[in-house]
Amino acid sequence: MSDDRRRGRTPAELLERAQQLRLKIQQQDVYDLQAFKQLLDDVRGAAMSDEIRLVYEELVAAFPTAVGIWTRYVEAEMSCGNSEGVKAVFGRCLMQCPSVDLWFMYLKFIKKVSAPVWFMYLKFIKKVSAPVWFMYLKF
Repeated sequence: MSDDRRRGRTPAELLERAQQLRLKIQQQDVYDLQAFKQLLDDVRGAAMSDEIRLVYEELVAAFPTAVGIWTRYVEAEMSCGNSEGVKAVFGRCLMQCPSVDLWFMYLKFIKKVSAPVWFMYLKFIKKVSAPVWFMYLKF
């Protein structure tokens, strides 16, 4: 029995909760991070399904630059062996949320699926390393 079933939450209930929390953030408390953190923890044990993907979509819509949410989204897609889903999530998060951790995760994934690493390495240098270098030069 999966973790979300033991807690009495189906994927549909998790999705409904995510939508309610996002609405609450938009209308009332944009800093209610605890509620979303709890939802993220709830979703972690759930088997990947279309509804769980929608929960992750609600989470990244609410916090588009949160590295932890994107990381868990990628891990969830990887855990079910959905390479196309992994690529789609990386395609969105890498440009929106420049994180060295996400880029390393991406490069590890690309190496695993035997895609040309050098092209993505150049994107990595441009997106993450170059701004850091220019900040250093200004210092």
